[in-house]
Amino acid sequence: MGKRDPSKPKTYTAKEKLFIQGTNDSSIVSKLSAEGLYPPTKGKPSFFKPFIADEQVRRRSPIINRGYWLRMQCVEYAVRSFLTENPKSTAKKVVVNLGCGFDPLPFQFLSEGLRENVLFIDIDYPDLISIKARGVAVDPTLSPLIHNIQISNAAEKGTSQVCLRSDEYLAVGCDLEELTWLHKFLETEGLLDVDILFTAEVSVTYMRTEPANALISWAASLPNARFSLLEQIIPDGPNNAFARTMLKHFHTLRTPLQSVRKYPTIQDQVHRFTTAGWRNAQAANMLGFWSNLIDEARKRAIWDCEPFDEWEEFFIYTQHYCLLYASNSGKHDLLDVQKSKGGEIYSSFQKEHSESVLPASNSLHVKACGPFRRRFGAVERLNDNSIIYHGGLGSGGRDRQHTTISPSGAITLSPTIHGQMAARMCHTINKISNNQLVLFGGRVAPNMPLGDTWIYSASENEWKLWEYSGQQLGLSTDRKCSPPPRFRHCAVSDEKSGHVLVYGGVGAENEVLNDWWIFSPEEGWTEIFISHPLQQENQNQNQNSLTPRFAASICALSPNTALISGGISADGTVLSEIWRIHWDPSLKIVSATLLKTPKQHTRLLHRFGAQLVPTSTANEVLLIGGVSGGSAMRNHESVVALVIAENLVLVKDYLGFDTPNPPMLIGFSAANVGGGAVMVAGGGAVCFGFGSEWNEEVLLVGRQMEALEKVYLDANVDSEARGSTDSTSI
Repeated sequence: MGKRDPSKPKTYTAKEKLFIQGTNDSSIVSKLSAEGLYPPTKGKPSFFKPFIADEQVRRRSPIINRGYWLRMQCVEYAVRSFLTENPKSTAKKVVVNLGCGFDPLPFQFLSEGLRENVLFIDIDYPDLISIKARGVAVDPTLSPLIHNIQISNAAEKGTSQVCLRSDEYLAVGCDLEELTWLHKFLETEGLLDVDILFTAEVSVTYMRTEPANALISWAASLPNARFSLLEQIIPDGPNNAFARTMLKHFHTLRTPLQSVRKYPTIQDQVHRFTTAGWRNAQAANMLGFWSNLIDEARKRAIWDCEPFDEWEEFFIYTQHYCLLYASNSGKHDLLDVQKSKGGEIYSSFQKEHSESVLPASNSLHVKACGPFRRRFGAVERLNDNSIIYHGGLGSGGRDRQHTTISPSGAITLSPTIHGQMAARMCHTINKISNNQLVLFGGRVAPNMPLGDTWIYSASENEWKLWEYSGQQLGLSTDRKCSPPPRFRHCAVSDEKSGHVLVYGGVGAENEVLNDWWIFSPEEGWTEIFISHPLQQENQNQNQNSLTPRFAASICALSPNTALISGGISADGTVLSEIWRIHWDPSLKIVSATLLKTPKQHTRLLHRFGAQLVPTSTANEVLLIGGVSGGSAMRNHESVVALVIAENLVLVKDYLGFDTPNPPMLIGFSAANVGGGAVMVAGGGAVCFGFGSEWNEEVLLVGRQMEALEKVYLDANVDSEARGSTDSTSI
């Protein structure tokens, strides 16, 4: 056998093609799962079921259901936009699904009556298409939607051919690298000059870059063509934790993503298409589609379909997929760049990036301090340089473990628990004295919020369920005596007065809360009310009061004064506001002032699930991690140093981690442990269906490596001197 000509692109072997076709099997099972749960297809006949054996049917996890539902919405929106262009026109329109697999997209539109002067063409490998064609021809759900069906009995196995022909639909077996055959086919059918949309949902991404770009260029040569592309991107590069997990997943399946490193951002994808000959191109990450084209009613309907609390995972997934729409016959935008509510959008006619990615500022050094695997637990700083970490999600599920962590390592304690304390996550603990901590809320499952209150005594090393008797305090029984159950709320304490302030969160039936409560063991819970919300003039925010929110960040600034940043509103919008909060326990009121923030730094503040950590510098706090409401957060934007003036927030600088594989700042906790060091404990996420990512070690982070080393050494010396005699002291 002669050697392959290196000047010609390598083609896939038959075995490699089978691996690629295998991705279709998993995809349609996931789409079937979402189709059966979410509107508008819930309760309607399934067009996926004919291609899936009964033993293959699975109900996927909520994050996969929601992710695949959104993928389907993206593709359907692009196709519908094309089909409904110029509704008075009688010109023929053709939709070509490239690398279609068993996706029943044509039949979904045909069932809606979108068939007048429309032809749908499915194209994929001949062996796969021949199976699909035979199935369509005999299926009682699909075959009645098309007329004059003809099945091809000719052809050698694997040969390019029309496997099924009908008035409304063609099933074509053809390798997408066979552009000569594909061009001849369209020419023979008289389709070269008609309005034609090529749509490719995660299919071109498996083609090697050179033939993939040749396909895109060939499609651009047709005079009335459009192109809709949905595929993966890696905006923070291959070392981002989610990107790393995703790339490893497809590599393990032996279906590597071929062009994602060359075109890692939506800007790169737009440039890819304009370079290939397309006159106009617009791209958005899937979060842009979710934020701008899925209205509040549909978001709420989806949330109510099944218990869901994987918000961070959902957002980072949507930030790693790109929807692109290109045209060479005029400007056809799917999204309005100027009115964007979130996500990231970019068009070829823009003079500059709509959401500027800021250049690197400074770096944070990292010192590993020992193993620890947990996420979404509750944390409070203890004395000296240690923290307490309670509950959260571990490798074995939710737990109620009580762990003290210092630079010398993690020690899991076994305190006495008086009462039935449920294992939980997304709760809070706050220090109210040198001897006491208050635990409140959290959840067992997304539809099982908790509203119990626990007191931890360090001197006794025990947790006690706090119980409130209205009769004992002479209160009427119809008065609300404690906050409604909730999770992902904000809580902050003032040790001087011994009070805890609780705000917002998610309650029963997915209600996003906007109430305020204060607590002390002596007085119990009291609902307090906001008084005189203030807004500075010329704000770029459109709100003049705190709206209901969850997953916001909070930290104390001074006695009875705190800072609240970001979060997610009831309509699913990620917020960038920063508020100064002041409460008066005696008057039972809280006031809120919206602080002015520079518009150019909005991107840095536009996040949820972050941590606010005061530093040793007066009026300085660190905004750490979380998930952005726009483009995927870059490593060098992970930590923002904020200076709080009277009515103004200034960005001092923004910092990334000086390490090859930065930690995943989702579900993590952070606290200032002195000496210029911040301790980061826990964190990680389920990266869609690609695998889980954990932060495996407790980290000390700071601007100076020498300072981290000193904190680490001092902690170990102190630990050796004390032994474990006062490990529960706070």
